[in-house]
Amino acid sequence: MNEPSQEIMRGTHLLQLADLTRNDIEYALNLYESETFHAPTMMHPVETLLSQGFEQTCKTVLELASFSSTGEWLNGKELKTKYGHDLEQCASSVLTYMKENLNKATNCEHVIAFMLRQVRNDEPLHGIIRLLSRFGRFARYHSLDVVADGRSNDDDPTAEWLQVETGITLNDETVKPLWQEWNSHMPDPDSGEYQIRTQMAVRQSIANRLIRLHDLLIFAGIQGIYGQRGRSWAREATVRKDEWSERLDGYCAAACRSGDADD
Repeated sequence: MNEPSQEIMRGTHLLQLADLTRNDIEYALNLYESETFHAPTMMHPVETLLSQGFEQTCKTVLELASFSSTGEWLNGKELKTKYGHDLEQCASSVLTYMKENLNKATNCEHVIAFMLRQVRNDEPLHGIIRLLSRFGRFARYHSLDVVADGRSNDDDPTAEWLQVETGITLNDETVKPLWQEWNSHMPDPDSGEYQIRTQMAVRQSIANRLIRLHDLLIFAGIQGIYGQRGRSWAREATVRKDEWSERLDGYCAAACRSGDADD
């Protein structure tokens, strides 16, 4: 296949990737934040779609970054050998590239720097990415491994996710008061209402953290840090597009209030 045809094919599949990853992440977050969410039956598809969606998003950014910087695409073997399904390493490489190439942004460099600092300093988010990375590499096979080996192990993805939620419940400043209110009403039969409010707030906190990470990847692309192809990809890959302008206004306002674009 000649080079022009290859580039047309790449462009087509970049847009397909944008659609696929956006749909994976949106569907997972919508399911996770729904009032009917039931962890024992719904956690596995949520983790599957989130780990898959974010892994492919980060790998797409790495491909775009490579082409923008060197004129060469990373080959598939290199991606598989270096990263495999290790979302944590993929995300780390993307954030490092972004930090080192902030000056490529055509506008709003200080906003991207602020968003990057928020993401890098968000310890609960790092825990979520670490969990999704473990899920993508081996924890998704937990039940099959138990069947094969005849014994349990420490890689139960649902249990690990519940640990993350517990950490958010006890430490997130927006959730902790709800948990304290719920705790103060136990064992009142009506405490279930407070339990539901707390659990919904926990899931929303986790979803917001993941959206903030994804928005950073998208906004950096829109501002040209991954080159012209990155702009086109980012506009198509944006999750919850109907809320994008409002979220961006929030990031810009927060960056201005911080008065410091240094990382």
